[in-house]
Amino acid sequence: GLASATLVKKSISSEWRSWIYALGVPLLMTIGSLLGGYTSDKKGKEQVLTWAIIATAASSIILAFLFDKSQMHLAIISVLLLFYLCIGFLTSSLYAFLMSKTSKMLAAFEFSILMAMTNLCESFSTYTVGQFLDAHGFLPVIIIFAGLSVLGTWLLKKNRGFNA
Repeated sequence: GLASATLVKKSISSEWRSWIYALGVPLLMTIGSLLGGYTSDKKGKEQVLTWAIIATAASSIILAFLFDKSQMHLAIISVLLLFYLCIGFLTSSLYAFLMSKTSKMLAAFEFSILMAMTNLCESFSTYTVGQFLDAHGFLPVIIIFAGLSVLGTWLLKKNRGFNA
């Protein structure tokens, strides 16, 4: 929601926005999801999740900079699409990690709880970022939220022995 509204403010045409959200975003999120799942199986779920968090945080900071400081439409669109590739990668690597931590007997129930918590976090962070945007701009707000996400990688490493 926030990115779409910002594309309108940046005077990116409705035709471009339609192509971005009808084709670019679903395609790149799908590719990111496939890459995230595949690399989670091959390289280790915790390591890949850490990479995904850092890549998503970095792309969101670059995008926030462009939203605040740039009128270069091609750069904004390119980084926005990169961000959605990272989101797909992050989503599948997070799900792979969470599923590896559930007990086999209650896997669906535990995963449902984890998904509900994820959705609550996404809703809360989108709302909170939206509240601060007008007063502070994208860049400082996204740096704070991206920093909190990267801080989560430290917690991930600290709790390596965690098993359900």
